[in-house]
Amino acid sequence: MSSAPPPPMNSLRAKAEARLAAPGGAAPATTQSTEELLHELQVHQVELEMQNEELKRAQIELAESRDKYLDLYDFAPVGYFTLNHAGLIVEANLTAAALLNVPRSQLLNRPCRQFVAPEDVERWDRTLVAAFQHVEKHLCEVVIRRKDGSGFHARLDCLRMYRTAGQAGPGGELSAVRMVMSDITAQKEAEAKLAMHLRHLEELVAARTAELTASNEKLVGANKELTQFNKVMVDRELRMIEMKKQMNALCAEFGKPPPYPALVPLKK
Repeated sequence: MSSAPPPPMNSLRAKAEARLAAPGGAAPATTQSTEELLHELQVHQVELEMQNEELKRAQIELAESRDKYLDLYDFAPVGYFTLNHAGLIVEANLTAAALLNVPRSQLLNRPCRQFVAPEDVERWDRTLVAAFQHVEKHLCEVVIRRKDGSGFHARLDCLRMYRTAGQAGPGGELSAVRMVMSDITAQKEAEAKLAMHLRHLEELVAARTAELTASNEKLVGANKELTQFNKVMVDRELRMIEMKKQMNALCAEFGKPPPYPALVPLKK
């Protein structure tokens, strides 16, 4: 909730004079000069009281807004960190402390890379350096290792931010990196299951392809054998026809009827 700006002085004075003129206001003075002086003092007093009321109301609204921001910051579903140039944690929300299983007070001034798995430290260092050197957002995926040995897959989104002179870091630096830590273990597990399922499907396809290839090779071999058999049978039949024709010719020479009349050519 945003606080309303303080009313102008002339408006505040008019309100003060109206309050003073209301029943229960100041008692009338005995002389004109005393009355004017008293009136000015009373109006000024009422102005101060109204300014004080406005200030208290603004302070209450500011405190409510701050509390709402702190609630949103501390209880966000992701971990929020602020890192300095040395990669030390200078701010963290409650979710960040819960993710790392470390009390928030013990996170401050500890290097963030201390929680990164050794095999991912180099990738994290490159990401942090790039985040300080460029204005665009940089991200990397690493494995986070807790003190108790447990861990999880995390996505780290880093963005450079600037501080005012009054918010400068211990070394006077005016820039820091805001980092968002998201637990992506469930996503990684789902990706691993999907990859395993795809590998299984590829194995099934490869096995079925091998079976079909083998069956096709058998069919090709059988077709070759059948073709060869047909060729042999056709050749045999042609030789038999030729022998029958020769026998018909011999019988014709000796004046005997042909034994295979179907093969005797018709006379024109």
